[in-house]
Amino acid sequence: MDTPLLKRRLNPFLLISTVVVLSLLAGLSVLYQSELNDLVTDRKNLSAELEERNQEIKQLEGQVQNLSDRREELNNSVGNLKTNIGEIQNQLSDSENTISRLRDTLKDRNNTVEELKTEKASLNTTIQGLEQNMTDIENDFETVCNNDNNLTESSEDICDDRGF
Repeated sequence: MDTPLLKRRLNPFLLISTVVVLSLLAGLSVLYQSELNDLVTDRKNLSAELEERNQEIKQLEGQVQNLSDRREELNNSVGNLKTNIGEIQNQLSDSENTISRLRDTLKDRNNTVEELKTEKASLNTTIQGLEQNMTDIENDFETVCNNDNNLTESSEDICDDRGF
């Protein structure tokens, strides 16, 4: 006595359609498994490429930061140079003003020298005139001292003191 496993009898159409569907599913599973492997491989490759790109981006960002720092340093250097140029221009202007003042002082001193030369010449002329007057007076004095008629005792002493 065989007891049937199932209480109902199987429908052959349902059994065939189930086997066909399961076969199709198994076949599709194999196809999709290889396609899924390809997708996983592609995803790993894309992830690796993305990581490489991210590393490149980080390196480029570092380079950009270095260039920004360098640009800032250069801007500071340019600012310092402009300040130095301004200071040098101020010093140059001060030097030019000093030179101008020294030239004016030199002109004034040259004018003073010329005035002193003129005054010296005038004084020399005056001295020569006074020396001539003194010589004339000496000559007159000698003439008076040599003339004994005009001398008094005190005038004789003066003549003797003068060597006449």
